[in-house]
Amino acid sequence: MQPENETNNQQAQRSFIEQARRAQIIEATIDVLAEQGQGNASFVRIAQHAGISPSLISYHFKHKEELWAEVLASIIVARVAYVSEHIARATTAADKLRAALEADLIYMGTRPKLFAALVEVFFSMRNSKGRVAHLEDNDDDDGDLQTLIAIFQAGQQSGEFGAFDPIILAHILAGAKDRFLAQLLRRPDLDLELFTQTLVGLALAATRKETP
Repeated sequence: MQPENETNNQQAQRSFIEQARRAQIIEATIDVLAEQGQGNASFVRIAQHAGISPSLISYHFKHKEELWAEVLASIIVARVAYVSEHIARATTAADKLRAALEADLIYMGTRPKLFAALVEVFFSMRNSKGRVAHLEDNDDDDGDLQTLIAIFQAGQQSGEFGAFDPIILAHILAGAKDRFLAQLLRRPDLDLELFTQTLVGLALAATRKETP
């Protein structure tokens, strides 16, 4: 009979190996989604890209929908964590707004595969009615949107920001970011830094409190 601590060590090692394998599969899936599209992202192609057997993917993910959900979650969690880290360093509402926009555009704009995979997954996931789930999602589930809304509301409550609708402005800015990131996939020559500076300038102007 093996000592209990040895058994625990073995379990921890298995857990580490399984997590590493899942991460490898997710990374390969992102590459295939970005390069070949969702329609061509079969377990066989993903396995070939990862250098593993398709059965190993089936062991970790029962079906494509489960894998898509995991890919979506991994991208969103990393994206939100990166942006949140930069926001936390800012003090004023204006600085937090700048940090939120700059960090998100830097993270996604310099990682085009992530945004391409995100779009492929978004429009492949369907709800129980067969409709694109993302188009019917509640805004409360949109981390990017909620981050901007929270910054706007806090800035208005503190008196730093002027009068405007936080939800509408958040939609405008988030939509502009996504539109640019989508164009960046086809036109890598677009100036990411210039777009970021322009969007930040527009956002700060829209939130500025008018002086009497």
